[in-house]
Amino acid sequence: MPRIFDNISLQLLPALRQTLELSHRADFCVGYFNLRGWRGLADQVDCWAGGDGQQCRVLIGMPRTPDEELHALYSLAVSDDGVDQQEVLRLKRKLADEFRRQLTIGAPANEDEAGLRRLRQQLKDAKVVVKLFLRHSLHAKLYLAYRTDPNNPIIGFVGSSNLTMAGLSKQGELNVDVLDHDACEKLRQWFEDRWSDRWCLDITQELADLIEESWAREEIIPPYHIYLKMAYHLSREAQTAISEFSIPRDFGQRLFEFQVKAVQIGAHHVNRREGVLIGDVVGLGKGDKGWRALHLVAAPKNRGNASSIGLGHQLRRQPRLADPRLAGEQDDASGPLSRPRQRFPAGRWADVLGGAATAYGRAGLLDFQSGPTLLVGHRIRLAAGP
Repeated sequence: MPRIFDNISLQLLPALRQTLELSHRADFCVGYFNLRGWRGLADQVDCWAGGDGQQCRVLIGMPRTPDEELHALYSLAVSDDGVDQQEVLRLKRKLADEFRRQLTIGAPANEDEAGLRRLRQQLKDAKVVVKLFLRHSLHAKLYLAYRTDPNNPIIGFVGSSNLTMAGLSKQGELNVDVLDHDACEKLRQWFEDRWSDRWCLDITQELADLIEESWAREEIIPPYHIYLKMAYHLSREAQTAISEFSIPRDFGQRLFEFQVKAVQIGAHHVNRREGVLIGDVVGLGKGDKGWRALHLVAAPKNRGNASSIGLGHQLRRQPRLADPRLAGEQDDASGPLSRPRQRFPAGRWADVLGGAATAYGRAGLLDFQSGPTLLVGHRIRLAAGP
């Protein structure tokens, strides 16, 4: 009778380790491979010489997610379980992203770092070979160990455990060992058929490179390089903002380069978060940058159906507008972006905080009697403090 490994009364990991210690090679077929979980079997595999007949071959089946299974079940398209080159590339990228995501979960630990470095070295020494099966979704869990025993040369384990520490020793699973000679031979042939399939791709080198590029790499990364990478990622939103908004020609002639970029980034934040805080030392144009950012957001080409009022050359002719709670029709001054009898609907408004209140007051953009608030366009409110 076979033994049942449920990780409760009997764990699979100790039995698999003992079996590998008496073996010279192994074949694993799993749906999920956890890189950090490999350290549970690394010692046994490290004793092998590597290469054909002295290695562990790992076949990853790329099972579908529940959403993908549901889509495939009710799809009107006829499927012959085939794939094309485009689908192969997509699945390889998907798996690479999954492995990268694994390495970003949790805080790095010394034992994880040592285990990942050992796995990388075993991949380079051909002690471990990893392939990705892409012909169809494969969710099988199979562990085969080969040893020099004429009576029982192959021992198999079949069940539900993936190649993870949780699957091998912690969470509830259901696995059985297979000792029958004929059954083990059939399992070996089943594995060989899929390992040699045309759409079974070797990803050993890609996996070794991924570990080498991670925090578990052997070479220590200079702190300055880490700083540069952090600065790059933190500035990506600003780079997006600079490419998102175009600056009118008259703006570019009146602003310094750092002011132009501040206007673009400010407009981006108003667009995305419905507000922006502009701060700088005295005299560097906070107020100027504030209303020019509003100009960009209110421009029809940047806001679609956004309304706009007279700005630019007509600032001093701009009338004071009512409190947004009393939203209604307002006559605005003529200007390059003005629209007569523009309606300013009530609702949710975007706040732009910045600049000196006196600057807006002199420009006619603030009504100090009703508070430092001005409705300047569709979904935009400007507030400034002294």
